[in-house]
Amino acid sequence: MEMSNNEIEKTNDELLQAEYISVVENMLGNTKKGRLYDYAKQFFLKISYKDWWSQPQLSEYCNKMVVADGGVEWYTKHGGKKNTDGSPKTFGDPGRQLEQMRTERFDGCFDNQTGNKDGPFRLNMEAYKNYTGSTKCHSFSDTIKKEILKRANGKCELCGFKGKLEIDHFIPKEKGGESTVSNANALCGRCNDRKCNKDPQLFMEEEYKRMRLYFTSRGLIPPTD
Repeated sequence: MEMSNNEIEKTNDELLQAEYISVVENMLGNTKKGRLYDYAKQFFLKISYKDWWSQPQLSEYCNKMVVADGGVEWYTKHGGKKNTDGSPKTFGDPGRQLEQMRTERFDGCFDNQTGNKDGPFRLNMEAYKNYTGSTKCHSFSDTIKKEILKRANGKCELCGFKGKLEIDHFIPKEKGGESTVSNANALCGRCNDRKCNKDPQLFMEEEYKRMRLYFTSRGLIPPTD
């Protein structure tokens, strides 16, 4: 008995969806549970291979899930990192890391429907199957990374936090910043999230206001000063 056109279309759709799931698992299957890429994988597995999604949608999903799980790093921190008010801590701005995944780690594997920086995007399965590695050169070389980490001496160059550091651009790549020693800084994850891709002048003004508010609220700076 021959299949109807609707049945053939349904079968093809099911095969493509199964292939899509296999591709997603292959791309992000090694991510650790509770990490940002793990939530991104969950997001991709919840949608169809035909669905278009935006960067804000993906970022919102990741932060929603980490709150539901108890906060950032809940998988090692026994309940997750908390904000000062006790609420679960989110990733802050996960967009930059997710953009890096899309445009550098898997360069060319996502279609952009409008050309807008927020998308909508969709996984291109054929592009991924033919993918041989990133050709992007935006990231710092290993030599520069080692030099910057040595300079930082294990501490965030902004707040002094001693722990895991991220090498980032002082002047953002989007604003012409180059991947050089003179344009590199070592920041903790929290400072790097706050800095994001802001112009240094704007970031400095925001940091000044934040610190001023902190000391003013404790009576160390007159509010009218």
